[in-house]
Amino acid sequence: MKILSYGYWRKGQIRATFDLFPDSMVTFRRIGSFYFVYMISWSELDLVVTREHLKIMEILMNKELGTIDAYNSRRRS
Repeated sequence: MKILSYGYWRKGQIRATFDLFPDSMVTFRRIGSFYFVYMISWSELDLVVTREHLKIMEILMNKELGTIDAYNSRRRS
């Protein structure tokens, strides 16, 4: 999976699209020092998003933003 595009949105949120889900918009929010998937505006044209997809999205976005160390050291996985 790859990030197609992302940008900052209101209240410090980030919106992104991914190559496996090009018609769905994923919203990330910051918690502590890393970002997590907050909401997905899912399109029926895309595959069904699984929990494993969400985890991959979070890893990719945190790598992109340079917060992957904080993401990896969080309490829950």
